[in-house]
Amino acid sequence: MSLILTLFVDTIFLKSFAMEKQAREDTAKTTQVPKLKKKAKIYSKETGKPYKTTKADFLEFERINKKMIEEQVKNLRPEVPGLIKRLKNENIDTRMWAVNRLEYSRDPRAIKPLLVALKNDSISTIRSDAARALETICLYLGKKYSIQAIPGLREALKDKTIRVRYTTAKTLIHIGDKSSPIPTLVSIFRKKPDIFRASIEVWVEQEVVRPDLPDLEQIEIAEHMRNKTPINALYLLIEIGSEQVKKALEEATKDKDQWVSYKASEVLSQLRKKNKSKKEEK
Repeated sequence: MSLILTLFVDTIFLKSFAMEKQAREDTAKTTQVPKLKKKAKIYSKETGKPYKTTKADFLEFERINKKMIEEQVKNLRPEVPGLIKRLKNENIDTRMWAVNRLEYSRDPRAIKPLLVALKNDSISTIRSDAARALETICLYLGKKYSIQAIPGLREALKDKTIRVRYTTAKTLIHIGDKSSPIPTLVSIFRKKPDIFRASIEVWVEQEVVRPDLPDLEQIEIAEHMRNKTPINALYLLIEIGSEQVKKALEEATKDKDQWVSYKASEVLSQLRKKNKSKKEEK
């Protein structure tokens, strides 16, 4: 089993990807992550084999994450009314900061305001962050609140930007709606939206919308999105793995784009083997 560490970090908004990466590294230093990395490194050096995460490791991370979440909820919920007001602030960074804090507050009062931000905010980054925040909140609060959020999230699948559509699809899948996002994800995987045939400048203008970032950084973000979003959409389709997905992938094997047709065939083969194994186990 691969060593995968997921940390929920209560932090203010960071303007650039480089700063965000540094923040994650700084957070890791204050947790058990370095100890486990050292443990894994020693094990690999001594045995020549990759370290397999133990049940005890997972229990420790679960304990740490639970404690972090409890602290976030306790510290941030008193701020919720003020944060909701800041979602209407003219300053982009202030709105992003508010979305981030509301996400980690996991407060039910944040659901409706975040749905409004997802629908109406002029900045695609904020709309995308609002979709992600709704996932965190709904997963924490449970099915009752997920049901409240799903209609607004379904509407956001029609957003004009790829990044918002993708993030919204991911949120819907994880909070219980695995059918609505399929057409959106198939479209992105098959690179159907016109923007996939547009210049990188159009990607910067439509998808990044962060004039405060250096031009080069905006281009790097846009290129990353253009190159990675189709495969990420495919991963989400694999996660769903329904008959509807299989039919869509069968159709995609006929796509004129060689990469699309190859990946669709490859995934279909994997899904069939997986189904065969399940039947044999029964």
